[in-house]
Amino acid sequence: MPKLSELMNEAAPVKFTHRGREYNLEAYPDRATRKLREESEVKERTDKGAGDAHTIITLVKSWNITGDDDAPLPISRETIDGLSEGLKVALVGAIMQESINPSSAASAAS
Repeated sequence: MPKLSELMNEAAPVKFTHRGREYNLEAYPDRATRKLREESEVKERTDKGAGDAHTIITLVKSWNITGDDDAPLPISRETIDGLSEGLKVALVGAIMQESINPSSAASAAS
């Protein structure tokens, strides 16, 4: 039987396109829970932008978003605050889609 702790820490590749650019993430789709949504809403009420950052930091293990020097940017509040609202929605939406309809070989084999 699957253990909840294993599910919550199982990363999956997530790919999506936004405004003609391809993004590749390694994400934790099973961390997309009601509890995460509620925590993010509370944070957002007290600090605008904190909810988005909390959600993305919790769900994303790694990404291919880079700075001008082509080095990957940290998955941090500062970086997330610099992303467009559309990109943040597309990123979280792609992770949610992976949670609903797994596309990775490991998930499909389960």
